[in-house]
Formats: sequence, structure tokens, C-alpha cells
Amino acid sequence: MHLMKKNNRFLSSISLQLNFTITVTSIIVLLFIGLVLSKTAEKAIEQRTMSELSYIIDTLMISTESDFTRGNIVRVIGALSARSSVEHISLIHHKTGEIIADNHNEYMGSNDYTMFTQDEQHTLQLFYDQNTRKSISYHNNVFWHEVTAINFIDPSVNRIRPYTLLVTYD
Repeated sequence: MHLMKKNNRFLSSISLQLNFTITVTSIIVLLFIGLVLSKTAEKAIEQRTMSELSYIIDTLMISTESDFTRGNIVRVIGALSARSSVEHISLIHHKTGEIIADNHNEYMGSNDYTMFTQDEQHTLQLFYDQNTRKSISYHNNVFWHEVTAINFIDPSVNRIRPYTLLVTYD
């Protein structure tokens, strides 16, 4: 009986109640701070990816403005893929689906996307399934995949034609 009174007295003590309240409040605040930091980091990564994609598109447009030959495009894409954050770049003719240039040279001239990773194929499929030409982003735990439409002058018809640019970031 004496032990039960002591236990009851301990559970109803004001210090235990205050410590429990402070502990619960601290855990809630820590979880909230962790969530805010996670969202902030995610936004920063997305902004960095968008600026990287913008840099790649601008460089590709400027470098191929006067010479849109396959050799020049391959050279420019090879130089752009030398950046440490870029894993894969492909330029695909939007209408025919032919891979015009790729930093993995064995893919060029092919319409077969099976050599791309599953995530790259998935991102391309999402892009082609939508009827608008908005960029599509897909992120898994390791890579960030971007697919966007850009316009170049097609040398065979000497007119502006849409091309698809696939970029995979590390």
C-alpha cells in the first residue's frame, strides 16, 4: 500500500507533468523544423536544377545557332556533359523520335529508347503523353531527370522544328 501511494504521488507530481509537456512540445518543434528544412532543401535543389537546365539550353542554342550539323551538336553535347553534375544528355527529333545527339555516342541515329534507364524512359513517356510542351521533371533518390522541348532549324527542310532535350543530373 505504501508503494502504491508513492507511485501515485510520483505520477501526479507537478515536475513530471511539466517535464512531459516540455518534452512533447520540444519534439513537435523539432519535427516542424525538420520539415521546414527538408522543404527548403528540396526547393533549393529544384532551383539549382532549373538554372542548370537553363544554362545547358542557352549554351546549346548559342553554340548551334550558326552550325546545326550533327558533328557540331555532338561536340557541344559532349562538352556540356563533361560537367560533373550532368550524367546524360540526349537531343531527340520530336517528330521522328530519332536520337540526333547523345553523350553516349552509341545511341545516336536510333529510335530505340530501351538503352535509356527506366526513369529516363518514364520521363520521356510522361513528356510525350502530355499535349503541351512544358518541361517534365522526375526525381528518384539518385538522379534528377528533365525533359524539355526546344526549337532548332532543321537543316533538311530549313525550318524551325521542335526537338526534345533529355538531361539527367547526378
